[in-house]
Amino acid sequence: MLPFALKLVWCVLCTSGTIGSWMTVMALGSSLGSMWASLSFCIGLTVWEGMFCLGMIWRMDPLRMPRAFCVAQTVLMEISIYVLGGLTTSFCIATSLHILKPKKWGDVAASFRWRSIYIIPAVVYPVVASAVQLTLVFKFDAIHPTNDMHCDATGPLWVRLVGHTIPLVLVIPSVYLSLISMRRVVRTLRHVERARCDDNELLRQMRRERRGHKTTEPAELADSASRRQSVDPAEAVTRLDFCLPFFRHPRSSARPPTPGSVKSNGEDYRRTSVASSSFPTFAPIGKPSAEAGDDIATVASPWLEEESNAPTSNTGHEELELDVKTHEEDDEVTYRLGYRERAGTPSKVSHLANVPAYTPQIQRLLVFQVAFPFFLVFTSLSSIIDVAAGRTAPTPFGTHHVVLVTAAWGPALTFGSLQSVRRQIRAAFWRR
Repeated sequence: MLPFALKLVWCVLCTSGTIGSWMTVMALGSSLGSMWASLSFCIGLTVWEGMFCLGMIWRMDPLRMPRAFCVAQTVLMEISIYVLGGLTTSFCIATSLHILKPKKWGDVAASFRWRSIYIIPAVVYPVVASAVQLTLVFKFDAIHPTNDMHCDATGPLWVRLVGHTIPLVLVIPSVYLSLISMRRVVRTLRHVERARCDDNELLRQMRRERRGHKTTEPAELADSASRRQSVDPAEAVTRLDFCLPFFRHPRSSARPPTPGSVKSNGEDYRRTSVASSSFPTFAPIGKPSAEAGDDIATVASPWLEEESNAPTSNTGHEELELDVKTHEEDDEVTYRLGYRERAGTPSKVSHLANVPAYTPQIQRLLVFQVAFPFFLVFTSLSSIIDVAAGRTAPTPFGTHHVVLVTAAWGPALTFGSLQSVRRQIRAAFWRR
């Protein structure tokens, strides 16, 4: 006979694990937007673990249990195993559908909604498996009390073997889904890491080009400045397409042109001028002064309104002014390189920018998916060994007893550390 202390410990572990799994699985379902699977799983787990723990009324001794309770315990525990197996397979399918689309890793709820394909593992499989097992149990009158923790179909012993090996039909699809999911996760993370390295190398190359760029000679700067000062104001306005918004115009006694005159002069110029094939010359960047502030604001405003990506807030102008002060000695080309680098360069992984943020969640889903087929094989291991050894009675303490505890604590240990799950649990307790 098994010691009563072991039975008591097993009962406490199964009860506490079931309570923890209720909180974890329901919180996970709330975060995934899939309450149908979470609620069904928790009900199936409660029936399985509850019928096992009810045996404590008779000190978990099948020889003391009434016949009616033995039959009910055997039937309900068998059905619960098939229901849990079908629901877990549906969860594995949903996990694979979610993992195979890395661009939608942020939209978890879309993958875990009810689909018609889930009818086969969640409904058809439990019904067919239960019908086959219960037919064998009642046909051969296989329920007999033995030295165990709960009643089971033990005479003949191969009936219990059939009941424990029926879930193995789920191993092949589960393993296949696990392998393709693992392969996709590894490839996605490697792609993101490689693309980020390329993106960082582009930034480093831009910095090297900026540091190695030679500034314009002072004589050329002076000559360019003199040529720029001789330009007529009306013509200067028409050349806004070749000037940067932060260009500082020379001071003039005339009032700065109004936006209306700028627009009219620009339209007249576009209608009458002929495009030049020579590359435009750029004026040097001077340090902005207090007197030129109004002029800068007047000329830069139309340009900023046309460019949607340029900074239009006060913070953006402050950054431009800070850059001018820092790079007083640089020419205009160097300044544009610095501005573009700070404004942001297009990333090759922009569509996967948040992939690392979802990695912990994906890892937990993948761990649960990979562990499921191992649990199925481990559950039937003792029955296979007993039948292969030619025993007439089952082993008093087998692998299926270990699975009772791991099934109770597995969801809580796997998903309990997720930030979204902890947030849902805290919110549920705070509302109370």
